[in-house]
Amino acid sequence: MERGCMLDGTQPYADTIFLRQNLTTRIPDDARRALTLAALAQSVDEVSAQLSETVTSSDPLVAYAAYLEIALSAARSGSITDQRASYALSRMSELELQTVTKSDLAFLRALQAEAQGDVEAALTHTQAAIEQEPRFFNALALDLRLRLATGQHLRGPASAFAQTASCQSEFHELLRVLALIADLEPCKSMAAHLELFLSRQIVVPEDAPGMHAIATYLAVLSKRKDLAQSAFDRFMQPPRPICATEIGAELDRFLDLLAEDKQP
Repeated sequence: MERGCMLDGTQPYADTIFLRQNLTTRIPDDARRALTLAALAQSVDEVSAQLSETVTSSDPLVAYAAYLEIALSAARSGSITDQRASYALSRMSELELQTVTKSDLAFLRALQAEAQGDVEAALTHTQAAIEQEPRFFNALALDLRLRLATGQHLRGPASAFAQTASCQSEFHELLRVLALIADLEPCKSMAAHLELFLSRQIVVPEDAPGMHAIATYLAVLSKRKDLAQSAFDRFMQPPRPICATEIGAELDRFLDLLAEDKQP
């Protein structure tokens, strides 16, 4: 680890808030064992069967964790829109939790909205998840994915009638989320860790301007000057976004940090 680099004990890449924030000790041993076994199951049917008693717990935290596991299983199997997943999300919404945020619920609703083709709703839910839990990697990565998929300037040069302001707004939001993701790794030498997880979450054309901006940022973060310069050069090559001059100037300032041996 780099000198002065300290992790805070959280696990931002984990799938549930109980694991991300080390809250599993708040769940009784028997329920925790059931949840652990359910997480290893291969299908929503198996998970639902294994947690059939756990979801009826009088402890709202235990019931919430059980419904969360069912909904996560549905998301992993590509069935986040089916009836069981929708019921699980509904029950998670109804349960009152005193000390645990429902960021997982917002994230899963975002996945459901995305699967239903409602990208605007998906972005709204994703932003709610991030507001509730800024160090929630899956929500941050989903936010990037949604922006890259829908941003007309992030995906490629927009029409000649596009406004520079809308282009700048898209890239500024992208860079804002990237900054939040960068904060997940106080050890900057771990930037490759971020790239690995992001590569699993984001699937867009490699020549998309938004991807070049991301590549520039992460290469600066990991102090790979040649890679950062190459990504920046690709961003600036035509055809390029209408706001390339303005956003390029911001990315260029990131590149300057390498010469100064500082961090963004």
